[in-house]
Amino acid sequence: GSSEVLAIATHPMTQVFASVTEDKMLRVWDTQSASLIHSTLLPHKSKCLNFSPDGSLLALGLAGNNLVVYNASDLQLVFSTMVMTQPEIHSTSAGGRASGGGGEYVCLAFSPDQTLLAASSTDRVMEIFDVSDGFHCVGRTKGLMTTITQLDWSEDSKVIQTDDTHHQHLFFEWDGTFVQRPIACRSM
Repeated sequence: GSSEVLAIATHPMTQVFASVTEDKMLRVWDTQSASLIHSTLLPHKSKCLNFSPDGSLLALGLAGNNLVVYNASDLQLVFSTMVMTQPEIHSTSAGGRASGGGGEYVCLAFSPDQTLLAASSTDRVMEIFDVSDGFHCVGRTKGLMTTITQLDWSEDSKVIQTDDTHHQHLFFEWDGTFVQRPIACRSM
């Protein structure tokens, strides 16, 4: 059977892409042979996913404001904000963030230097996770009026530019602090 594709991400180094579908399946495909490489059933639906810059990690935002990160080569779970029963899986509450809320992640992106992961949810929050420190939450936006729908990092991994549902183009420091003078960010 077929299921509606909700999101795709292309591997930055190889002829591979990943897809998530309405039936909660994560699939990794080889574009050369048009064949399935790996697949796994997700605990919740996902509408956003992204490979790390070196292609080693695959992050997904899930319904219920949960975040999971897999090893891209074999889809072994590396990190999850959900409470897991298997002791070998690294779980955390993401630096005190209460996962499992009513929202869902709508976009996420690794910084170019692969040290940080920014993720935005329908709860009008963007969180920044430290990849090298077990995905501990190191930054969070406050007081957003709408949901961030797109985000991208500056080349030096210090600034995040975003677009929201009201078509505002906003800039934030790597820790989620709003940039008051975006004129300084024109070289992004």
